[in-house]
Amino acid sequence: AVTVEGTLTMNKGNISNGSNVLTVGTSSANSGTISHNSGSVLGKLRRYYATGSNSSQDFPIGTVSKTMDATIAFSSNPGTNQYLTASYNAGYPQLNGADLYAGLPLTTSDGQMIQNYDDEGYWEITPGSTSTGESYSAAINSIAYNITLHMNGLTGANGASMDRTKVRIIKSAGPSHTSWEALTHGSISGSADSDYTVTASGTGFSFFGAGTEDDNALPVELVSFKGDCNEGIV
Repeated sequence: AVTVEGTLTMNKGNISNGSNVLTVGTSSANSGTISHNSGSVLGKLRRYYATGSNSSQDFPIGTVSKTMDATIAFSSNPGTNQYLTASYNAGYPQLNGADLYAGLPLTTSDGQMIQNYDDEGYWEITPGSTSTGESYSAAINSIAYNITLHMNGLTGANGASMDRTKVRIIKSAGPSHTSWEALTHGSISGSADSDYTVTASGTGFSFFGAGTEDDNALPVELVSFKGDCNEGIV
């Protein structure tokens, strides 16, 4: 576990920190900076937020080959000595040992149907503070935010890129992570289906996923299947 009190400069290669937390900054008065040109943090990255409005931090997290960075910005004061801890985790998020599908399908505020989500990985962002530690009771968890996620190289069935216009950010609120729900969709930036960002707004931190409709070439895993015969018709 390492704390960077000033500037973390990432010019080449990845930071593979395993189960250790890499922390940038020490408090809201010294929130530290990241100068990012290349590479990803492959484990957990913790960043402090300065007090006051318009407080924003970027988290260059991802996989060995792709940066899946997340940016979380607050329009009002997130509080004193508050931080977020973020990681990009491979595979499906789990609920009681099973892949998490509760809450789907859902429809977002702009009318997009979400029936499934990308199975390559998900963003885990947890609130905390110096007084509470990593905890959903930290004050920052109740402050409204804008979140931007980098959908870098996400693919669906048969290795095809997903139609970015149908991708929305969904979340499963912590600490229980029992069900997916929609954020308020903001915008999609980027001209290629293989590399773009999606922005949304909400409150409360969570697992975050890249949700889309089934027609958008996502692989589908059936959790269960049942057929009933009604007057000779299944």
